Amino acid sequence: MKIKTTFLKIILLGMSVFILFVAMLWTFGLIHAYSANELYPARIIAHISLYGTAISSLSIIFFVYRILRLIDQNNPFSTQSLQLIRKIKQATLVIFVLFLGLLPMVYRIADVEDAPGVVIIGLGIIAVPLALSVFVATIEKLLESVIQIKHENDLTV
Repeated sequence: MKIKTTFLKIILLGMSVFILFVAMLWTFGLIHAYSANELYPARIIAHISLYGTAISSLSIIFFVYRILRLIDQNNPFSTQSLQLIRKIKQATLVIFVLFLGLLPMVYRIADVEDAPGVVIIGLGIIAVPLALSVFVATIEKLLESVIQIKHENDLTV
């Protein structure tokens, strides 16, 4: 079991590095836009949303890492893991709200390029964290029932 969780921990590390790399690219883009006097409110709101999303994504990765540590300790069905799942659900909802800040930028791009389909694609991308939050809420309910069944079985012994 530890080999599988070690592999997953390495994947989480790679995801963290990728998120930090993309955030560094956003910073360079923001610096370039500032030096070229191309800053406008929609771009600033979009960058704030993207940085908030990066922070929330890194927190989700940290919570998943803590769940993997609980699995290594043979304690996956505990109240600690349930609390971590709740935090992951909250973080995905925060990402959904932060993605709403991207809509002005998406609208501006669609207006400049005369491509109304971009707005639909943007709305689809914004819906992904909401769908993920619903999935995590389902996992949370399943974990609650498993913990309750485990607790009842511990009492019968």
